[in-house]
Amino acid sequence: MRPRVLTPTIVVLLAAGVALAGRYEAFTRKAAQGPKMSVVAATYFGDEAVEEFVGAVGLPDGSVLAVGNSWGPQFPAAPQPRILGTGRHAGAPVFNTVKTRSGQREQLDDASPDRTGFIVHYAPNLSAIKSVTRFDWGVASITAVALTKDNQLIIAGRCGPAFPTLARVGAATASAVGGSGSVSVYVAKMDPLSGKLAWVMSVDRVGEDPDKIWIDNAGNMYFTSSGLNKINPAGNRLEKLTTLGSSTASVRTVDPRDGSFYFGGDRNTNTGREPWRQPYYYRFDPTGKEKLLTFWEWKSRGLRDGSLPGIQGDVSDSSPRLTEWTNDGDLLIFVWSDGGNTVVRKQPTDYTKPVPGVPFGMDNSGMKNANSLTHIIRINPETKQAKWIGLWMGYLPDNFQEQRLRGAPNGMNFRSLAVLEDNSFIFSGGAGTGLIQTPGAFVVPPADGSKYGGAYVACFDENMTNLLFSSYMPGCEDVKVARVRNGAVAVSRSRGSDALADRPATPTPTVNALQDKPMGRYDAHILLLRSPGR
Repeated sequence: MRPRVLTPTIVVLLAAGVALAGRYEAFTRKAAQGPKMSVVAATYFGDEAVEEFVGAVGLPDGSVLAVGNSWGPQFPAAPQPRILGTGRHAGAPVFNTVKTRSGQREQLDDASPDRTGFIVHYAPNLSAIKSVTRFDWGVASITAVALTKDNQLIIAGRCGPAFPTLARVGAATASAVGGSGSVSVYVAKMDPLSGKLAWVMSVDRVGEDPDKIWIDNAGNMYFTSSGLNKINPAGNRLEKLTTLGSSTASVRTVDPRDGSFYFGGDRNTNTGREPWRQPYYYRFDPTGKEKLLTFWEWKSRGLRDGSLPGIQGDVSDSSPRLTEWTNDGDLLIFVWSDGGNTVVRKQPTDYTKPVPGVPFGMDNSGMKNANSLTHIIRINPETKQAKWIGLWMGYLPDNFQEQRLRGAPNGMNFRSLAVLEDNSFIFSGGAGTGLIQTPGAFVVPPADGSKYGGAYVACFDENMTNLLFSSYMPGCEDVKVARVRNGAVAVSRSRGSDALADRPATPTPTVNALQDKPMGRYDAHILLLRSPGR
């Protein structure tokens, strides 16, 4: 019998198969190496009603201010909260029903008049609650938070029907019109220790609740709602910088040095052979009138016709989204892509030059179909050079029930990002099966190789050499991360466990907890992590 001759194609496929096997296990071993963050505390905050945390900031003394909302009518009685404004609970439904591809499901009604904001001041290490401040029912929600240089709290959210009663609390008030929408929002400055409001500005006729606040070095505040809005330090003047924004592109960050801002996302185009979501990223001057810089906006036909020789075949849909500043002034950008062949692997202003990789070294070879991958890029905004790019994804384990998919990349998304004191960066999102976790993670992967997914939190050191922390967050939804002294917090709302029907439930983590059991259908939840060596 003549020996079988392997063609080059077969050789490549066999080699790829060998490379695919064991990647989940290999990266799990790699994730166990090097220094790690430690879990200091994890606790609930709630009552019989529905509560959530949506953000947090850290004070210099190590205490933490966590902000969130309750739908009421119950609210934790101890410690007795300070109440701002005068309102009443309307008894509106907490949930509404939305249609999905698989039928219908309930979701929290973020526009409910009963969604009411509160602030919990935790002692260092989450060892005690120092104070609680909340709006009265129907006054306002809280959807974003930031801290000024002099450690004053800036909060923003949606105005409720009883919002006008805040005029009686002694704060300076101002109002403005921000667009042509149907929503009224506010921004307020508060002393976190006394709970007193210094000023409140309401902004009428906008389109959506603020979900991020930026503060520049001069003390001006910025938030997105029907475009980018700027409020002066005294809280009595609003300036509309741009009305740009869509479901796929928005303002991503503000430069604290001069108030210029970065706007980015993707647009639907076509390479001539297939649809393509084209990534782009602009820098505008502080007035919003002049475009100063463009990243990645290569011609779509150039990906196929040879006119852009550095990026042939880089046709993965891509979109720059989350952006934060490193402590030394670089841009840290999280880019969504449906694959690894993306133009963002090349320098943002020079498609002929590749961006260097990172030591952790994930790769997307062996993808079985389009996926949801995260490309993390660090860019010097002065030189316009990307210092490195790294991939973040999961891998299906070698015991996965669908044998043909074992070792293949599996997707995940991202929701929130923060840079910590040592330039490490923590982020959150949702992951499918195969999240690479660090030792001591809160979820043990199913031994039978079945599917598992949910919210996660992860943290890399500043050059993506070591994975400092990674874990699913069982039972948690809409997890946000924030920098605090010596580490980070992750805040969310929790159902209490992952509550899977086909296996024992994994509880939401509680460690050194002030409240170790959930009280309602959802409770607010906070996790405190300490950075290595801190």
